[in-house]
Formats: sequence, C-alpha cells, structure tokens
Amino acid sequence: MPTLAFGLMFAGAILGLVFCRGLKTRDPATRRTFVHLCAMNNFVYLPIFIIQNSLPPGALADFFVFNLGSTIGFWTIGVLTLGGATAWRGTLRHLVSPPLLSMFLALALSWSGARDWLPLPLLGVCRSAGSLSVPLMLVIIGATLEGSLRRAQARDLAYLTLLRLVVLPLCFIAIIRGLRLPAELELLAIIVALMPTSAVSPVMARLYGGVPSFASAATLVTHLASLVTVPLAFWWLGR
Repeated sequence: MPTLAFGLMFAGAILGLVFCRGLKTRDPATRRTFVHLCAMNNFVYLPIFIIQNSLPPGALADFFVFNLGSTIGFWTIGVLTLGGATAWRGTLRHLVSPPLLSMFLALALSWSGARDWLPLPLLGVCRSAGSLSVPLMLVIIGATLEGSLRRAQARDLAYLTLLRLVVLPLCFIAIIRGLRLPAELELLAIIVALMPTSAVSPVMARLYGGVPSFASAATLVTHLASLVTVPLAFWWLGR
C-alpha cells in the first residue's frame, strides 16, 4: 500500500513536468510550484472524512498504512519538485527533514510496543501535541491565503485546477484499475487520487523555494472546485 501511494505522487510529478509546457507563465519558481502541486494533493485531511463516513471502520486503519507512502513522497518528491535542479545541494539537505525523521521514529516506537512501556504522562503530552497539529496548520494555511488571488494568475490557476481535479485523476484511475488491486485498496487509492492540491503546499513553497501566493491560490480554488468534482466523480464511478 505505501508503495502505491508513493508511486501516485511520483507519477503526478512526472505528469506535472509534461503538462508544465502548457503554463502561460515562464517564471521558474512558479513552474516548480506547478509541478509540486500536480504531485502533492490533500492526501490526509479530506480523505479521512470521506472514509470515516462511507467505508467500514477497518478502512481507516488501511488508509493510514497507505499514507505512509504518501508522507514519504511528500517530504521527498514534494521537496525535490520545489527545490529545482539549480539548488540541488540544498534540496538534498532538506530531504533529511525533522518531519520525515519523526515519522520513522514514530514507526520504530510503534513496532517496539512503546505504548506499553512509555510513561503515561509522556504519552499524554504526545497525544495533546498531536491533536494540536491539524488546527494549528489550518490557522497557518489561512494566513497564507491573504492576497493570494491575482488576475494575472487566473489562466494558470484554471489550467492547474482542470489538471488536478480531472485529467490527473483520470490518469491515476486508469493506472490503479490496470494494477488489478483488491477492491478495498483500489477504492482507497481512487479516493486519494480525486483530492485537490495539498493544503500544506503554501507553507512548503515558502520554506523550500516555490511561490507561496500561487500555491495558496491553487489551494483555495481547487478545494472549492472539488466540492463539485469529487461528488461527480463518485457518481460516475458508481454507475
């Protein structure tokens, strides 16, 4: 499952490089941000709500295993697409990031049964800190939306929205169904493939070399458009 999730992000990056030729802007940083947004989508927050309300309880556990590959892809492919080839040394240094290292540390603790031997007060602190991560990130993302929509970007935003919500999902669904996966895994992968751009990408663009305003505008526009495209996709797939 993690390999499939990582593969979808890798395929998104490759397709982003191909479709990048259709952008109006020639700004290198904006074009890198475009490729990043083609590769990175909202693989955590929105799918959780969909899976919780439409699939059996065990599907959520499978989803978190699936997302191990997405998380690795986010902190490797996501950073590489923003860094670009001209700054490859700094980009490689960024690959050894605290979020990626913390994920592997969490996996090691989980496999070692740390829940049974870590002190309860420490577990409580970790649980409270973890519960703060999502609302804190949403506050930061909301702050980046200020002044992000610009008329000069309208054509490229429309182009990206069409790719992110229609063209790329169709490509991914064709790949997923061609792999002859178990029905549950296939459905999880399709749900993730239908999602809009990553909500964290504006912050990533600010940290690793992209254009935060373009990423923020793309986050807003694709999430609004997904209110139409995702239900339509489920209707089409259920026919």
